[in-house]
Amino acid sequence: MLTRSLGRSDLLITPPGFGTWAVGGAGRPFAWGHQDDGQSITAIHEAIDLGIDWIDTERRSIGALLPA
Repeated sequence: MLTRSLGRSDLLITPPGFGTWAVGGAGRPFAWGHQDDGQSITAIHEAIDLGIDWIDTERRSIGALLPA
């Protein structure tokens, strides 16, 4: 998969990323409502399997699914 530099760094990431805004579910401002954690985890694994290596892991959206 094509990669690009992240800003001015030497890190290379895939241009398509995986946004996790909806993964966080309900209970926060601008939430998209309840989301099934199993489906969210499956979607993340699918993105990785497809070669996507840039995943938005902002704490409020996906933090609860990440191991401590």
